[in-house]
Amino acid sequence: MLRRVIKEFSDLSTSPLPEKKKMRLSNLSISKRLAIMGGSLMAILLIVSLIGIWKMNKIGLEIADIAEQDIPLTTALTDITVLQLEQAVLLEKGAGFLAGDDPESIKTQFKGLGQQVDLKLATIVELIDRAVVSANKPETRQQFEKLAAIVRKVAAEHRSYEEHGEQVLTLLKAGDNDGARQLFTVTEAEQKQIDKALI
Repeated sequence: MLRRVIKEFSDLSTSPLPEKKKMRLSNLSISKRLAIMGGSLMAILLIVSLIGIWKMNKIGLEIADIAEQDIPLTTALTDITVLQLEQAVLLEKGAGFLAGDDPESIKTQFKGLGQQVDLKLATIVELIDRAVVSANKPETRQQFEKLAAIVRKVAAEHRSYEEHGEQVLTLLKAGDNDGARQLFTVTEAEQKQIDKALI
């Protein structure tokens, strides 16, 4: 019996240890392979879906900025441009006494259009101030702040244009054509500056 134990012990010490089986996909059953592949595809699908949702939210915020801020500002700026052009036509009409209109009537219309422009400019400044507060990105906020400075400058230039335009019409009514002509040149330059800033 001792011999047998020694023989078994010697057989154990000389025989190599059994190798551990390496984990390979080829060693797995088909059902396990399909489960792993399905799980991998689901994980990839989940990642792609999350990225898509994140990008769509980002686009949604940009569209909201456009709809809530850019479109109303563009509309108001277009209205101001039209009113400013109407004022310029009235001033030129008054300067030439075209169509037999009364200079006082032209001056009244000119003032009325000027008040409308002033109201629209004030509305734009309010819209821009709200847009600065609610902007989603710092770049957008900076653009709105820059636009606010431009609009405030246009408002100041328009007040000067309006005063000079009224003075031109007053001088024409008084018969001072030379003084009106000189001031009209200044007014025309102001009008071009305003038009350039609005575009």
